[in-house]
Amino acid sequence: MAIQKTGDTGIRKATVPDMSGQTRTQYQAALTALGLTYTETATNTSDSNLDQKFYSQGTAAGTVVNIGTSISMTYYNYVYPGFSHYGGFSHYGGFTHYGSFSHYGSFSHYGGFSHYGGFSHYGSFSHYGSFKHFYAYGLNATEAPWGGVLNSILTPGGFTISSELMENDKLVTMKSDELVDSINVNEWFVPSLQNVENTEETSVVSVKEEVVEELVVINGSLHFPKQQMVLAKKNDLINFTKFENIDESYELYSAIDKDWISIDRLETMSFIDKVNVVKCAPYNWYIADGLVISNGE
Repeated sequence: MAIQKTGDTGIRKATVPDMSGQTRTQYQAALTALGLTYTETATNTSDSNLDQKFYSQGTAAGTVVNIGTSISMTYYNYVYPGFSHYGGFSHYGGFTHYGSFSHYGSFSHYGGFSHYGGFSHYGSFSHYGSFKHFYAYGLNATEAPWGGVLNSILTPGGFTISSELMENDKLVTMKSDELVDSINVNEWFVPSLQNVENTEETSVVSVKEEVVEELVVINGSLHFPKQQMVLAKKNDLINFTKFENIDESYELYSAIDKDWISIDRLETMSFIDKVNVVKCAPYNWYIADGLVISNGE
């Protein structure tokens, strides 16, 4: 931290330090202590260990400059890789197709979120409570027909989102001769379903937050936590199976179409965030994104 004063002009000078290995806060403090100023530019990284750390400096270490000189600095800015699949959400046209989330005021206060660098500065939305208002363990939008990251839950009044649910709220569920309210979803299995109906109602018992680290993506559009259960069929055996155990040999039951759908594509997506776990009774399963979903006993 050498500060010099020339004998001829009295102009105070400082030697630019080597900021390699420092955090953003550290190099800011070091430059300020020397009487230097700085300008900053971020470069994105998917390595969370580099977040807010030194990347490069515009003036080489050891250079003698006048006090007050501005040093250009570049630091790493962590961008959560789980959302890259959605191209910064651009694939969905900034969600403009869905009215720019007009139900939530278009989020215009946040300038289309661009001011926050794709939310990366806030740790994958964590600053805003993980935007749990949008995650459901079943769809969290009023009726997003595109499937997407959100999950819509069917109620007698239409589709809703999990964070809007309260105890004793009614959900629409499915029943058949074999699928009745007395079964244990962890043990139940049958070879077929007879007299399927989507007219039964079940009541919300609890809605609890749970942190998940990965989502299973079905056919590129249906997104569910790995631990959640879905009504599925394999080798003519029907039961509730966790998404983490599902593969392309399974078929999933569409309560809307009253038919089985095949799995053409199966992916796992990183997603470290909170979701709402919905449990209900007497039927401990409900309809989300058209699938029959349960969170276990």
